Amino acid sequence: MSQPAVKREPPRSFLARILYFCLHPVMLIIIAAVISAVFLAVPFGLLITPITLPDFAGPEQEAFWTLQKKLLDIENAQAASVTLTQSEFNAFLTGYQLPPEDGFCLQRLRCSTDNASATLYVIGSGFFMRSLVFQLGISVVDAQLRVERLQINSLSLSDTDWATRYVLQYLKNLAMKNAEGFVARIIEGKGKVEFADDLIVLKGEFMPVRPKQEAEELPTVEIETEQETADEAGN
Repeated sequence: MSQPAVKREPPRSFLARILYFCLHPVMLIIIAAVISAVFLAVPFGLLITPITLPDFAGPEQEAFWTLQKKLLDIENAQAASVTLTQSEFNAFLTGYQLPPEDGFCLQRLRCSTDNASATLYVIGSGFFMRSLVFQLGISVVDAQLRVERLQINSLSLSDTDWATRYVLQYLKNLAMKNAEGFVARIIEGKGKVEFADDLIVLKGEFMPVRPKQEAEELPTVEIETEQETADEAGN
């Protein structure tokens, strides 16, 4: 009995073979990695390149003394605002602390002002980078803080970039870890900050108010005189 003829598939064309090879999952991953390396090489290089920090105003030792006096004066007088120089404001920022969390370790905050705007430097380390600095260009619009510019190390991000929104939300979440801190109070609207020339004006509840301790009443001690003691002995 004769065997039925086996139908042979026509050989794939050269173009079809190349297309099949490129659509293989492993090749797709390799192609995506190559494209990412080409387009992200420059941004990644800027991201890991540390910057040279500017010469900040202070804080000198005298700035800590004058800052302490101003804060004590507004606490006693229950004033609503205090005006600080750049050096005094940097001394004020020295006391701000955050625990190492979410891959970032804060070392210090510094600020430089220019007329009605300022640049806040969030200086620290993290994400396998020994030096990680966030620069936030800040202005005040309708009594509200607005971030006009964001830079991570040497990489500048666009205002409309999705990465900018993500990084700002990340920094906001970090700041809220210290709910009683200066930055969290500004974000929540409890306190306000204004920039004018080389001065910084802090208003509202920009720092926790320590409750005043009531004076403790001392027990009354009656002191008997010698005459009263003699009279009691005679009785």
